[in-house]
Amino acid sequence: MLGLILLISILINIPAVQNMLVKQVTKRLSARLHTRVEIKRVNLRLFNSMRMEGTYIEDQHKDTLLYAGALQVRITDWFFFKETPVLKFVGLEDATINLVRHKGDSTGTTSSSPRHSPARPPPLLKRASPVFPSTSKI
Repeated sequence: MLGLILLISILINIPAVQNMLVKQVTKRLSARLHTRVEIKRVNLRLFNSMRMEGTYIEDQHKDTLLYAGALQVRITDWFFFKETPVLKFVGLEDATINLVRHKGDSTGTTSSSPRHSPARPPPLLKRASPVFPSTSKI
């Protein structure tokens, strides 16, 4: 088991492997969200941080929702062994975020009754830090 963990940690630090994984993830995200998701390059660091370059996400109207020249995330060390990881840092560089509400888009559920409210899934992350934009516009 230790040998497998060591092999995975070595492989995950190879840029070609990282970029191959990112292509698979963006393909699945695009299909699941029914929109375009692209990441040009990624750099994963041993079990706790990631830098994505050229991150692009379209909204449902084919407009840019997010473009980030660089998106950095730091998470709890050894997060995969924790029930709920802690997001320690999110940083954006050269980012454009378009927050446009198109006519006819819904804002969520219309019923305020708890009986009709959809069940909330458990959080994926705890204590998300604020986003620190650098040379970005919203």
